[in-house]
Amino acid sequence: MKFICMGSSVYDMTFVVDGEFREDGKKRAKDYVECGGGNGANYAYTLASWENDVDLISIVGNDLFGEALLKEYSEIGINKDLIEVRDNFTTPKSVIISNRNNSTRTIVTTSREVIRKLDVQIKDNGNIILLDGNYIDTAKELLDKNRNATIIFDIERNDPEIIELAKRANYIICSKDFAEEFTGIDLSNINDNLVSCYDKLSECFSNSQLIITLGKDGAFTKTTSYKLIKSIKVNAIDTTGSGDVFHAAFAHFLSKGYDLESILKYSSIAAALSTTKVGCRNKVPKLEEVLNYNDII
Repeated sequence: MKFICMGSSVYDMTFVVDGEFREDGKKRAKDYVECGGGNGANYAYTLASWENDVDLISIVGNDLFGEALLKEYSEIGINKDLIEVRDNFTTPKSVIISNRNNSTRTIVTTSREVIRKLDVQIKDNGNIILLDGNYIDTAKELLDKNRNATIIFDIERNDPEIIELAKRANYIICSKDFAEEFTGIDLSNINDNLVSCYDKLSECFSNSQLIITLGKDGAFTKTTSYKLIKSIKVNAIDTTGSGDVFHAAFAHFLSKGYDLESILKYSSIAAALSTTKVGCRNKVPKLEEVLNYNDII
């Protein structure tokens, strides 16, 4: 089974603090981690950690941070043939302030050049493809060459061109924030408007299986009936990248033939467990840990 992950590669610097971090102040971090991040890279890293065959389509700069990311990919077994290393491009970086007291995080990231096309040779060997909406022209080429692949689209931006591309996906996974922005329906109380929000999204993405992720509240979808798959209770420390772990877990369990409800259950467990550790590379739970977790609320 060949997985192809397309999306951003970012070098993350995460500082863990206790309590508020006010502007024009100073705070001592309780913990600090430097490692790779970025949606596409996080999908690929999680899947490779679970011993899957993974290609990553992304871009890094020909700089120290790009070298560090490529080293990570080699060590975990990600195929790097489709990663462009560009001389006139600076590897994106993020500084993440994670508040241990309330499980929130603030991210400051470098401004990223909008890149539509990568200088890579797209192949037609994908079985399951994960996209995050980056590199739109290369994404279109990837889908055109892999028409028999199963497409999972992590949709984050309410952009007309990305919306049209997402309509080609078999599975669309969006966050509560995207669902609210796209539909204009308030989900602050998910029990009130979740069904109407889901139905409005489904009008646009009528040919795809839709899933709305709800953070600590789990995930919501519809098969023969509406289903809210609850998450598990954990002591969350750093939520950065936990959504990417969810997407990768979804792809993994889909490839193993699990039914949708089981896929969402295990993906929610994986995402929740990932929040208990700092740094996107440290937080990927072991597959056995996910499969053996039974404390579902």
